[in-house]
Amino acid sequence: PDPVTPEGWMRYGWWLLGDTPKVNPDLWGWNHVLIPYCSQDLHSGQREGPIHVGGIPGLYFAGHIIVESVLWELDKRGLKGADTIVLSGH
Repeated sequence: PDPVTPEGWMRYGWWLLGDTPKVNPDLWGWNHVLIPYCSQDLHSGQREGPIHVGGIPGLYFAGHIIVESVLWELDKRGLKGADTIVLSGH
């Protein structure tokens, strides 16, 4: 199944994004945000500048900037007062 459908969420473990009690009985009524994995450092890199490995000119491991930006954007969209934010990876 397509990973962006409820059936795909169950197959690929993305049940946290499910918006029905059947798919996600605990968090179905919560706000859901999908942040595609794009930083190659699991969104956890904290380097301020590039590192050089072999002949590769410069690698940046700064995924924390993506997470920080997403949280700022969620604040602007009304979630600033959220008591709980659940982050999950796949």
